[in-house]
Amino acid sequence: MENKPIKSDSRTRNYFMYAFGEILLVVIGILIALSINNWNQDRQNKIILGIYTKQLIEEVDQNISKLNTVIDEESKLVIQLDTVIDLLAKKDFENNKMIRKAYALLSFEDFAPETVAFENLKLSGEFKLIQNINLRNAITSAYNTFESVRLTQEVHYYNMKTRIADYFLENANYMNIQETMPSFGKDQVFSNLALAARATLKQKIKSCESSLEKMEELKLLLQEFKSDEL
Repeated sequence: MENKPIKSDSRTRNYFMYAFGEILLVVIGILIALSINNWNQDRQNKIILGIYTKQLIEEVDQNISKLNTVIDEESKLVIQLDTVIDLLAKKDFENNKMIRKAYALLSFEDFAPETVAFENLKLSGEFKLIQNINLRNAITSAYNTFESVRLTQEVHYYNMKTRIADYFLENANYMNIQETMPSFGKDQVFSNLALAARATLKQKIKSCESSLEKMEELKLLLQEFKSDEL
């Protein structure tokens, strides 16, 4: 009769050991599954981040190229306006360079930035995948410079399409510049238009140069990030 409790206790211990082993196996299985899931997620995130990084580098390259073009072309226009303003200062109105150089007032090099990769990164909610805070700030800062370029560009474009275009319509002969009205360029209005155009062009160039600097810095950071993290 005394052996029965001993056998019962033994069976109870065996049951609990078995149950504990089962629970342990389940826990280990869950931990392994979570580990595999996390590994797969990290791997997937790296793939996604690699795609965005590649796209951003390509987009930054495009913007660098566009900014360089705008800076070069607008700088040429400033040189032509320098000649016009110099002739006006000397009152050399009959100089044949006047009308030819003055057409720089109607020229314009548009800057239309590429932002698809940047916008997709933001809208997808995957901007947070970039753990490097300095890089995230550099991306935002570089793309934000486009707003300054846009504003200076709009000011110049508005003046060109309204005041300057109106002046040329009234005083210039587009078919034959040699038959342009003798009064062309001799009034204060033209002088003011030339000075204003040069000022807005220089401001636009300055904004483009600032944007270009940020873009070039961002390109280096993206290349380093791609090399180190991906």
